[in-house]
Amino acid sequence: MLARAASAIQGYLTQFPARSRFLVCSMLCLATVACGGDSPTDVEEPENPCTTAVAISIGETINGSLNSSDCVQADGAYGDRFSLSLSSRTDLRIDLTSNTFDAFLELRDNFGNVIAANDDAGGSLNSRIIQRLEAGSYIILARSLGPGQSGSYVLSVSLGPDCSPLGDLTLGVTVTGTLAADDCLFEFGGLMDNWSLSLTSTQKLRIDLKSSDFDEILLVRDPQGFIFTGADWGGPTGHARLEIELPAGDWTISVTAPVETARGTYNLTADVAPPCTPGTDFVLGTTVSGELTASDCLFDGFTPADSFAVNITQEIPVRIHLKSADFTPLVILRDQNGIDVGYGFDQMQDGNAFIRMSLGQGSYALFVAAASFHPQGSYQLTVSEIVCAVPQAIAFGETVNGTLDANDCLRTGGAFQESWELVLANDTTARIDLESAAFDAFLVLKDSQGNVVTSDDDGGTGLNSRIERTLAAGTYEIVASSFGADQTGAYQLTVDAPPPPMPTAARTDGKSEMRPKATPDSESASERLARIRTGYVGRARPWLLVHGPKELPF
Repeated sequence: MLARAASAIQGYLTQFPARSRFLVCSMLCLATVACGGDSPTDVEEPENPCTTAVAISIGETINGSLNSSDCVQADGAYGDRFSLSLSSRTDLRIDLTSNTFDAFLELRDNFGNVIAANDDAGGSLNSRIIQRLEAGSYIILARSLGPGQSGSYVLSVSLGPDCSPLGDLTLGVTVTGTLAADDCLFEFGGLMDNWSLSLTSTQKLRIDLKSSDFDEILLVRDPQGFIFTGADWGGPTGHARLEIELPAGDWTISVTAPVETARGTYNLTADVAPPCTPGTDFVLGTTVSGELTASDCLFDGFTPADSFAVNITQEIPVRIHLKSADFTPLVILRDQNGIDVGYGFDQMQDGNAFIRMSLGQGSYALFVAAASFHPQGSYQLTVSEIVCAVPQAIAFGETVNGTLDANDCLRTGGAFQESWELVLANDTTARIDLESAAFDAFLVLKDSQGNVVTSDDDGGTGLNSRIERTLAAGTYEIVASSFGADQTGAYQLTVDAPPPPMPTAARTDGKSEMRPKATPDSESASERLARIRTGYVGRARPWLLVHGPKELPF
C-alpha cells in the first residue's frame, strides 16, 4: 500500500532516485505508526466492475439488477459481466429477461471479441442467444439496449438444442423435413432445421422452400455460421425462393418460421438457377405470345422473367408493347454493357406497358417481367419500328386539326409528333400557332433539307407555341409535338400572316400618340403568375429530374 501511495506522488517514479524512494517510503511508514495507523500491510481495493465477472455455469439462473455502480458501456448503458467456462464443444442457450428495461445480450470470447449479440429474440423486449461454442472461457454481458436504463433482470444459461445440420443438400435433389418441438431454435423466434451445402466452385443457385403448414423463412449462412442472406417470399404461390451466387465453400441452409409455434413439413431444393441470358432474336414488326411461370429466371434476383435478344443494325425509333391480362406488365430494355436504357410499366393500369425510344446500332436484351408479387400468366410482346408518316399539306392562311397518339412518330426525347408540309411561292412573313388543351405544345420548323430553322415552346398564350418570322419562298416542314414524352391529345395548327401593327391616334397638337396596348386576355395578375410558373415548370422539370434534387417541390 505504501509503495502505491508513494507512486501516487506525481513524478515519483521518474524524478526520484532509488535511495530517495527508499527514504520516502520509510518516512511514510514511520508517519503511519506514529499516528496510530495500522501496520504497513496492503488492503483490498474496490473491484472494477468492467474487469471483474461473476461466474455462471450451464443450468444456472441468476437474479441481478442494473444500476449506476455497474460497468458503464461506451454508449452509456449499464452492464453486468458473467464468466462461463466450457470443457467441451457445447450447444448453448442464453436468456436475459427484464420487466423494467430493454434487455440486450452480448457473448464475448476470452479476448473481448463479440461472438454474438441479440436484442429482442426472446420475445417482447427480452434477449436470447443460441450458439455452438468450443471449449474455452467466455464472457456474457447482461446490459440494456439504451443508456442509463436500470432495474432487475434474470439471466439463465442452459444447454441449447442441437443445431447441427440434418444432412447434406445435393444440387437438383429435394429433401423433406419437419419443424418439430425438439428442433433447434432460430435466434429470432421460430424452430429451425439446418442443412449443409458444399460447393467446389462459384455457383448461381436457386433455393426453394415450400410448406403448406407454416410461413417459410429461408436463410443462407456462411462457413462461420453468420446469416449471409435470406428470403420469406419470391417463389410460386408465395413460397420462399432465393436466387444467389455463392462462392466455393461449406454453407448452411436454414429452414425456419417467424413464430415459435410453427410446426409442419416442408420441401427444400437447391439447384443451379436458370440463366437470364437473352433468348431467341426478336424479329422487328412481329408479336410473340409467351407465359411467365415459376420456373423462369429471376430478373435481377427478384421477379420471374422471360428474355429476348433485339439486334439493331442502324439507329431507328422503336415501339415495345407488352400486354397481359394476368399480371401487371413490366418491360425492361438493357444494352450490351448491362445498363438499363428503357423501362416501361403499366401507367394506365390497363394491362399495357410501353417503351418508345430511338435505339442506336447494337445488341439489346429485352426482359418481360411483372410489377406484382408471384406473377404467372400469359402475355403478348410486340417490337416494331416506328415509321414516320408522310407530312400532310397545310396552306398559308389555313387552320387544321390533329391528334397526337401512341402510333405517331417520335421526336428526340420520346415525344410524339406529326408533320405538316407548307409550300410558299413568295417570301412571306408568317405566324405559326400550335394550340392544345391536352398537352404542352411544342413547335419545330424545318427547311426542305430537314434542318431545323427554329423551334418554340410557350411563345403563344399559356402552354401554346408560336413561331413568327419572315420565310423565303420554298417548302417547309412544320412539326406539331408535345414538350414532354408520352403526351397525347387533340391540337389545332394555324399558319397565317401576323396581325397588322396597331395604328397611332391623331393628336390635336400635331404630335402622334400610340394607342394603349390591348390587353392580351382577361386573366388576373395571380392567374398570369400561375401560368408563367406552369410554363417554367414544364420546361425545367425534365432537366431537374436528371440534374436536380431527388424530390422536386412541384
